[in-house]
Amino acid sequence: MNTTGITEGPYKTFQEETANQLDSKQHYLVELGTAKDSVKILATAANAIGTFQEKLSPDSASCNIRLLGSPGSTRYVAGDAIAKGGTFVAAAGGKVVAGTTGRILGRSLYQGNTADGQVFEALAYVENVSA
Repeated sequence: MNTTGITEGPYKTFQEETANQLDSKQHYLVELGTAKDSVKILATAANAIGTFQEKLSPDSASCNIRLLGSPGSTRYVAGDAIAKGGTFVAAAGGKVVAGTTGRILGRSLYQGNTADGQVFEALAYVENVSA
């Protein structure tokens, strides 16, 4: 019998792999950690699974992750200039950067160009685009 849980909504709870690593990292991309049901700041762009939203309580290692490909819009942290309506990809360190090929994570809804470190709203989807 398979006892693995299924997440039917846009969010899933994980454990922070390294204590306090996600503090002040709201809307940064994360990847799976080594331990079961754990996450860490994105180190390898292709491994992104979602964005860190918040800890369930300030002293908790449990955190809420918005899964990639979830319906609606979400927020990301820009690593460079992403144009209005422009597409973007994951970058090591958890930010997103402008990109038109590879694993596209969304399309900017911001009314201008983003700047490094800026939190912006985007239409969230995952699409693999070859050159």
